[in-house]
Amino acid sequence: MERTQPPVIGSLILLLLVGGAALMLSRAGRSDAEVCRNILNGLIEGKSSVARRIDWERLTALGKDIGAEYRGLPNDAERARYRQSFVMSFPRGFQQAHGNLSSFRNWRIKAREGNLIVVAVDYEIKHKTLLMGVPASGPKKLETLQWQQ
Repeated sequence: MERTQPPVIGSLILLLLVGGAALMLSRAGRSDAEVCRNILNGLIEGKSSVARRIDWERLTALGKDIGAEYRGLPNDAERARYRQSFVMSFPRGFQQAHGNLSSFRNWRIKAREGNLIVVAVDYEIKHKTLLMGVPASGPKKLETLQWQQ
C-alpha cells in the first residue's frame, strides 16, 4: 500500500519553502544595506581600502558625474591619484559638517531600478535621506550616492 503524506505535513513543507524564500530575500536586502553601510563607513573614516568598493567608471555622487571625470583622466597614475584624493577628502567634508556614522539610522532597501539596488538611510542631523546604489548582481560596488530630493 502506498503511503501519502498527510495534508498537514505537505502544508508545513510548503510554508517552510515559502518562508525560507522570504527569509532569503530579507537577508539579501539586509546584505545590500550592510554593504552600503560598510562603504559609507569606509568613506567617512577615509580608509584607502574603500576605493576598491566603488565603481569609479559609473559613480555619481552628490549631483556630480564622478565617472565622467574619472574616465577623462589621461592615465592610470592620474586615476589612482583621483581615487586617493576622493577618499581622503570625503571625511574632511563630513567632519566639517559635524557628522558621524551613528547619525545615520534606518538602513533599508528603497527600490530596485533595473540592475541597481537603492539603499536609503536617514541622516538625523540634517533631517535628510541619503540614497546609495549598488548593483543587484555582480560585485557590490557603489555606483550612486545622492541626497533624496
